[in-house]
Amino acid sequence: MVYSRIGYLHKELVVAPGTIARFQTIELAEHAYELKTVNIEGFGTYQQFKYKVINTPLPEAKEKINPYLGFNEKIVVLKPQASIPLGSPVTAVYMLLSKEGKSLRKLAREEEKDKIVASYKHKFSPEIVSGLTGLKDLELEKFIKFCNIPESFIVASAEIDIAERILECFKNYNPEKATDETQNTK
Repeated sequence: MVYSRIGYLHKELVVAPGTIARFQTIELAEHAYELKTVNIEGFGTYQQFKYKVINTPLPEAKEKINPYLGFNEKIVVLKPQASIPLGSPVTAVYMLLSKEGKSLRKLAREEEKDKIVASYKHKFSPEIVSGLTGLKDLELEKFIKFCNIPESFIVASAEIDIAERILECFKNYNPEKATDETQNTK
């Protein structure tokens, strides 16, 4: 145990199992701290403070810095040119009716579908179900068919909710009954 207090030296004490039952008096030696003197000055008025800041002597820079040093290129001034802004009505009509616009919209839909599929696979896959239930191969496929969790639930839910649903379904899962149901549906 370490005992410490302001104004005293700290003391470390090792407590053995046999000494716990006994009370001990612990004495700490006094310790005086030496503090350096501090000069406290007020800022004065705003004008006085501003004067002190502006007139404070600054040390000379160690290096003279030239921002144009090594800049040999000519500065070229470009004249503004008329152009159609990206958000113009003509562009909007073009993107609405052209093959390029239709292709871009189709690409956006496909990318959205890919995001949904990636989210689905990240949250619900045979590996995840097998890790939660311990089922393998054919038994795993039967369980996934038996559980029949909707894709919309998987995409919209958090991983913990999906895991709870899988475990809840696993409690109700009967391998013999699931085998009979899959044979009847064929």
